Amino acid sequence: MDGAELLQKVRETYAGFSTYSDVGTFESAYSPGPPLEFQTHFKRPEKFRLQWPYSISAKPKCDSSICSDGDRCTITHGNEVEFCESFALMIARATAVSGILYLLVAEVLGPDNLWQDMSDIQALDSEVVYETECFHLTGRNVTGDDTEAWIEKDSYLVRRIRETTIVTEAKRAEIIAALQSEESLELMGNIFASSGLAAEAIELAKDSLPTFLLPMTYQVTYSYSSVIVDQTIHDSVFQIQSGATDAFK
Repeated sequence: MDGAELLQKVRETYAGFSTYSDVGTFESAYSPGPPLEFQTHFKRPEKFRLQWPYSISAKPKCDSSICSDGDRCTITHGNEVEFCESFALMIARATAVSGILYLLVAEVLGPDNLWQDMSDIQALDSEVVYETECFHLTGRNVTGDDTEAWIEKDSYLVRRIRETTIVTEAKRAEIIAALQSEESLELMGNIFASSGLAAEAIELAKDSLPTFLLPMTYQVTYSYSSVIVDQTIHDSVFQIQSGATDAFK
């Protein structure tokens, strides 16, 4: 089985799950501090919860989450709960935290942004990740970034993804222009406001965009220490928190 066939097997495997749960970490060279821990629950067709710490230092401890009970979608930051306008948009936002989501709901989001649609695939020597022997593939994703994937040999479950982006001056200018679009600035303001950031701080963050993303090499790693599939997940896991507002509707 070559690399392309292996990735197709991964797609078919994830498309067949009735339920999926994981515990993982998000690690980034430009996000200092310990890796961000997250937990995912998914039940077809559109019940979903992704949860991560709202603030590592917050006392009492509270979490952020992105959740769908099958009918409604919400984004929660600490004690603030807001509706999200669609399941697809909710998943797109959640993918920034957990890189595996495109595999689970590819039929909702479409194939254009799948990390597993990589080209120039090479199979390296097998490696052990979380005490599990894994295939190790390298290649380039659809945006041309270097990508690595560690895939469990027995089950075709993904146990780690690593993407490396080289930001040149030209690419930086392109990204900044996209971030400064009217739609992006409005979305940024909504997210910052829901996180409790003061209006003055939000405007300062928008004004500082031209200094964002210095030309350099950026690396993001998603690791999945626990993956459980096709087991019962009770609907109470996906219960929408009361007190949501209509800010995103």
